[in-house]
Amino acid sequence: MTSFIRLILLLVVIQVGYGCTVSPDSESLKNEAANSNLIATPVMTVTPVSDSPPELFKGSITAIVSADIFNRDIHQSISETLVSRGPGISYSRLLKLKTGPAVEQPSLILECDLCKSWEIIDPVTYRFQLRKDVAWHDVNPFKSRSLVADDLVYSYERQRTDGWPNGSILWAMDEVVADGDLTLQFDLKYPDVDFLFAVADGHSKIVSRDVVETYGGLNNSPVVGTGPWVWLKTEIGVGSDFEANLNYFYPELPLLQHLSFRVIQDPDTQFAAFVTGAVDIYDVPHSSWDKFSTQSSEYTTLFAKQGGKGLVLTVNSSKPPFNDLKARRLLFGSLEPWKYLESHWNGYGSVNLGIPIMEVSWLLEPTELQPFFELNHTEISTASSSIDFDILIADYGDVYIDMAEAIVNDLNQSGLNSRMVILNPEQYAEKVWGEGEFQSFLGPLPITHGPNNYLFANLHSAGRWNIIGHSDVVLDQLIETQNGIKETHERGLAFKEIQLHLLDKAYMVGIGTNGNLWATQNRVQGFYPTGYLSEYGFWMHTRLDS
Repeated sequence: MTSFIRLILLLVVIQVGYGCTVSPDSESLKNEAANSNLIATPVMTVTPVSDSPPELFKGSITAIVSADIFNRDIHQSISETLVSRGPGISYSRLLKLKTGPAVEQPSLILECDLCKSWEIIDPVTYRFQLRKDVAWHDVNPFKSRSLVADDLVYSYERQRTDGWPNGSILWAMDEVVADGDLTLQFDLKYPDVDFLFAVADGHSKIVSRDVVETYGGLNNSPVVGTGPWVWLKTEIGVGSDFEANLNYFYPELPLLQHLSFRVIQDPDTQFAAFVTGAVDIYDVPHSSWDKFSTQSSEYTTLFAKQGGKGLVLTVNSSKPPFNDLKARRLLFGSLEPWKYLESHWNGYGSVNLGIPIMEVSWLLEPTELQPFFELNHTEISTASSSIDFDILIADYGDVYIDMAEAIVNDLNQSGLNSRMVILNPEQYAEKVWGEGEFQSFLGPLPITHGPNNYLFANLHSAGRWNIIGHSDVVLDQLIETQNGIKETHERGLAFKEIQLHLLDKAYMVGIGTNGNLWATQNRVQGFYPTGYLSEYGFWMHTRLDS
């Protein structure tokens, strides 16, 4: 297996997870550290230089993480724990995703983090004006100083270091330059209407050149950022601790004095820690979802929807039997996707095309989807005997295998002759993404950053993956056209046209969680997470019931 496929596979393990947690297991991260010639380092405790917190910052909250952090260098690691539930939350980005009670998920609405404004000069030129009140954390042995545009230039160029895993996020960037201390300009290689998502991605953090040069990197250094949380310590087997940044450029944030993440890997132990009140926030793995089917008065549950995540059922339109449109439509007509959601996902999630979207209005309504999953019994009786095929199943846990069995049972009851071929994650990645050797598959897709990246990488005929094996000129034109549309509503209409075309040609359908189930103690308020782009800004708005 190529090193690139291995990297993408590890990214999907993070996305899907065993039991659908958002962090990779510890063994995966140990391997990542070993492969990068980086080793786990002893715990380092930092004492920030600060006075007693004002009355504004109140209380402490503890959340569960399911994996350790073996490398603190945010540009060299793909650990979701590091990015959004560990030292990474001390850093800022140029942009972030908007979250909160008024934002209906899934959503990719952007807002400034380090910037105060931005403008698109032309399709390949983006210009940002930075805030002038941003300061680096005052953490020994470093003294606080103002953030300047050169800090961002340095960080993006460092992130793009050859061979580093997060460099591909900035795939469209040609050059980034500072024009004085507070102006930053990006020049792109080619037009990319979704470039802003690259700098909003949780991995595109702004780091301190001073720290990197003093310590020769970020793995063995204190964590010095400009964000709302000042890092205190990270300890293997324990977790990470933070306190409020008293000099944050939004003086009213964060709303807590302390925030902690505790490593608990076993799902049963996680559940016990939550129900006994030892932890406040719990990202519930699939294996424990049934325990939350009956709402308790002692806690609150929230399902955070997310596009571009979950399972997709896809056919290879370049190989028999699915090079025949009639065969593809017969397969789709045999499916009952809403039934699978109820029986295997506790009713959470949705049926869609799995494409990351800017806002909910871009999604097709169930009434628009339903006609594509209705059997034509006349066609079935005359054509199903010739439809003989294998479905490759990605083994990411029992819930995926159980759903695959239900799907195969429905297909065979409709007269099709389908067989399950269960593959471990490495085999699945190699067969599906590396070789394209499949008739159909049920599993996750490679992680992409934003709608445009998803469409061009996964669904365009010239894309890196072209997971449906097509040479559909109409689909390619639809994908290329939406890349030139800036206005959100108009682009949403173009996305609906793409989704309808995918369904009409019976290429693929998304069936799965499309999000994360969270449980919080009732005393926790203001918690509105999103799983898009490894976002973590919602932690600073979380508070305790006064």
